[in-house]
Amino acid sequence: IEISKVEVARIELDKYYESITVRIFAACKDYVVDANGKVVKGNPKHVRHFTEYWTFIKNRAVPASWEGDALSLHN
Repeated sequence: IEISKVEVARIELDKYYESITVRIFAACKDYVVDANGKVVKGNPKHVRHFTEYWTFIKNRAVPASWEGDALSLHN
């Protein structure tokens, strides 16, 4: 899989939760082979481009801190 871009689509905060929704732009070869290695669905030579929305939710009561380039949740 190749991820070409990630965009922030929405950030929401309320009394209990923090959430961020991102749109992920990616491409991959999407096919299925059977137990004998025969392609039964899709095309192993065709790259399919797609996007997905992913939402990450954190309870505001859980402490978080940045450690280098990563967000660390302690609970």
